[in-house]
Amino acid sequence: MFLIELGAEAPVTWSYNPDQQFVAASTYKLPLLMAEAQLTATGAVHDSDAICFSDSDWEDGWYDDYTDGACYTRIDLATRSGQESDNTAAHMLVASLGGKAVLNAYAAAHGATESAFYDPTCTPCSPTPPLSPGFRPGYRARLPSSTKSGPWTARSTTPPWC
Repeated sequence: MFLIELGAEAPVTWSYNPDQQFVAASTYKLPLLMAEAQLTATGAVHDSDAICFSDSDWEDGWYDDYTDGACYTRIDLATRSGQESDNTAAHMLVASLGGKAVLNAYAAAHGATESAFYDPTCTPCSPTPPLSPGFRPGYRARLPSSTKSGPWTARSTTPPWC
């Protein structure tokens, strides 16, 4: 684990086995919500956009009110994902962005070059997670300060991190 104080003139760091890899689990929700915020800020998506549930989105989590075809606003899904770490809401948002490849490319464009953030088939209980290398915390700590890519200005265009 590696932590760095962001925004300080002389940032303080702390680490514990910083070179060991581990399953990312819910950490993929940070770049997911970053991408959502960027898209919303540029007007490419809107908080009121409806995203509809399908059975393939489901994963055990905080909420149990998902039914096939039920639609939720983007802001409701972001809130569920960010505040309660709801897995199903996050899966729906990832799908709306274009899938795991787009999310992983977005994270890589923001400094997470040695990470594989999202694969819904990879769980912490899997004996061999399908997405090695897992997560390298030193890269995750730099995500919020990255300015490597410009805004994604239209939903129908290819994001600059692809």
